[in-house]
Formats: sequence, structure tokens, C-alpha cells
Amino acid sequence: MSHLERYQRFREQGRELHSKIFDVYLDRDIIDETSQLLDLDRDGDALLYDTEEEQSVHMDFILHEYHQNGTTFVERYRDEEGGDSELERELLDAMVRAETSLFRVTEIDSSASQVVLEDVLGDETGIELTDRNFSRTAPPDILLFLRLVRLEDITMTSGLSFAFRPSTEEHLVSVYDQVLERTNRPESMSRFIIFHKLNRKYGLDVHQV
Repeated sequence: MSHLERYQRFREQGRELHSKIFDVYLDRDIIDETSQLLDLDRDGDALLYDTEEEQSVHMDFILHEYHQNGTTFVERYRDEEGGDSELERELLDAMVRAETSLFRVTEIDSSASQVVLEDVLGDETGIELTDRNFSRTAPPDILLFLRLVRLEDITMTSGLSFAFRPSTEEHLVSVYDQVLERTNRPESMSRFIIFHKLNRKYGLDVHQV
């Protein structure tokens, strides 16, 4: 199996896993509580997503950032339900480890469906991300807020992505640092909420990146 075929299998398995996890754990109270944390618009009981992507953002937040009894739903599903195959178990372990950060695109290899990233909030460089869309459309130096899912031979995103102009980098990092100092939420959750708000103000349409 080629690298890209393996990548595609993991992408498809990831979508199936999301549905399985939501089928087991998701309820109205969780949707309401997490929508308040993300300050999503409402009309009575109905959520008003600004874009189709915002719904995916909300679901990523529920899966990876929302905790019940100190555990995320991805962790809980892995520990309680396990996986139906070796591929699914491998992906679940990677999803549990997955973290967000702000990255700068430094290189692009569209023939291999890869972009090379530098972690703006950390010190890691040379991160090889497999992503068909970004490898075809992302310009050099564009900033991407992503959740990286790192498997043994493939790094891909969870599906979450915000995009920002390179010129906004200093301001984004400054706002993030200032707000983080004032919050008492877990750092990972705070990072997500802060960049979700920054995306509403400064973000680009990821489909046009």
C-alpha cells in the first residue's frame, strides 16, 4: 500500500470513528455546554453556524477538548470501546495524542501531497504533513492552526483548520499569550477557544487558501 493510499484509509477511518464516538456519547447537554464555551450563535434551542466549517470545528472541540470526569471522548472511547481493527486502534491512539498549534508553511510538495510546517508556538520544524488540499493550494508562509494526528509514518490533520495571513503572526501570538495568562481553563482548551475567536476576526476562508 502506498503512502497516499494509507493516508486515504486513515482519513476514511477517522470519519467513521468520529461518527461512532458521537453515537455513543453525544447528547443535547454536551452540545449546549460546548456551544457556550465557543460562543456560538443561537436562535432559541437551534445553533446558528456561521459556515459549514464551523460545525466541524464544534465537533472537533467536543471530541478533543471537552472533558467529562477529566477525560475526553476520544480517550474514553479508546479505553471503553477499543477499536474494531488494528488500523482503528492505531488511529485512536494517535487521536488521543493529537494536539493543536499554529504552524507556518515552509515548503510544499504537491506531487507527494505534502506540506512542511514550522510550529510557531513551539520550536519544532520540518513537520511533514500529508494533506491533499493544502499541498495544492497553500501558499508559502501562510499560517495554519491545525490539530496534528501523528501516526507512525503519516502526519495528518484531525480535519480542524484555521488559516491566517503571514502578516498577522505577531499579533496572533501576542493575543494568545495575553489571554492565556488570564484563563484558568486547561491550556489546550484555551488555545482552541482563543484561536477560534481569532479566526472569526482575522481568519481566511480555508477553501480559498
